[in-house]
Amino acid sequence: MIYCPHCQRPTARETGQCPHCGGNLDAGQASLPVGGIPPAALSPPNSEYEPPPEGEGGVRASGLELAVAPSRSVAAAPLHQAQVAEESGVIEKLAGFPEPESGLVGAARYYFAVKRRIKKLDAEHREAANAAAEALERRRQNLVALGRLAHTSQMSAPGLKPLFDRALVAEGELQGCLRQKEGLERSHDIRRGQLEEELEQVRENSKPVRDRREEALKKLAEAEKKSKGVAVQKKRIDIDLRNRDELIAKRKNEYEASPQGEARQKILAEINALDGDRPALILRRDGLGVYLEEGEEKCEKLRAELGAVEGELKKAVAAEEAVAEKIAALEQSFAQKNQKVAKTVAAERAKAEAAWVTVADEVIASRVSSSAIDPIVQDVAEKKRLADEHALKTNRLERARSTYDKEAYAKGKRNLVLAGAALAALIAGIVALVVLI
Repeated sequence: MIYCPHCQRPTARETGQCPHCGGNLDAGQASLPVGGIPPAALSPPNSEYEPPPEGEGGVRASGLELAVAPSRSVAAAPLHQAQVAEESGVIEKLAGFPEPESGLVGAARYYFAVKRRIKKLDAEHREAANAAAEALERRRQNLVALGRLAHTSQMSAPGLKPLFDRALVAEGELQGCLRQKEGLERSHDIRRGQLEEELEQVRENSKPVRDRREEALKKLAEAEKKSKGVAVQKKRIDIDLRNRDELIAKRKNEYEASPQGEARQKILAEINALDGDRPALILRRDGLGVYLEEGEEKCEKLRAELGAVEGELKKAVAAEEAVAEKIAALEQSFAQKNQKVAKTVAAERAKAEAAWVTVADEVIASRVSSSAIDPIVQDVAEKKRLADEHALKTNRLERARSTYDKEAYAKGKRNLVLAGAALAALIAGIVALVVLI
């Protein structure tokens, strides 16, 4: 958007004649600066549309008729000294910085007060900038709607037909891109659905294999648990027999060394008792050994069955992963293509909307009036007023931010640094003294 160098009013056109005053836009365009005050911002904003009163300069149309607008060319008035002084007062009041204080403590207080105020001003600046951008965007959307409404209402006014034609060409290109995007999305959705059905079928086929694997794991775990229990029992009997043999050998030595008598007979009885249980224990151990061998054979068989099932499952998992990779590749390809198409759609939409904005500018410049377009035109003017108001506030906040006493601020900051260094040195001295003591 630029500002006409003659009437200082905004227009979407960049060359040719101003739709408001008819001045030459090429003779020194005034665009809205980022950090400065917009043209004529210190003067009351002009409305973009003023319906012609009945009997003065034209007749207000009940339908979409053309009202004759008097030509005007208003030059931007220079700022007078009083206006400059007034603006400076507004900036100073908006800044809200305190007066610098003397002394070390006063300088530090001023430093912290300025930091707090700058933080608040920055927040207000962001809020005003966002509000200005939002108002301009709403205004642009209203202009697009106004341009389209002018076409659908078959509005007739000098200069509109070529603008309609250009806007319709741009709109057709946009619709073509949208159809291309819809076709891409539809093709993607169909292929994605096919692959998801294929994946579901593969998973359904692998379900019995997974169930057999779970059953094989369960049987193997039970068999290994039984074999482990048998092995523990066998080991206990082996330990018992070894202990008995050692004790019998010890008692035999005691028996041979003992004289004839009651003690010798007692030892012999103990040896006979220990030796009498051995055959039963040996028989039990040998039986457990046979059972253990059978259990190990069963476990080996179950392990082999489990290995075969896991081989089938591995193939099933590979099939699932293959389909999942196809889906991932499809999504990656779609994302790349869709991103490219989305950029094209965005570019074509911007062109089409810019064309409709040009139509709307011509409608406003032609002062066409109707019950349908008047509210939109008035809202366009209101959004422009709000945007100018927030832009002016943003500019004032930018200037207000730098109106504090920089020398006093730097002095306060420097004093704080020196005070911190002195405090650190004092603490270090106290610690050293404590250590020495």
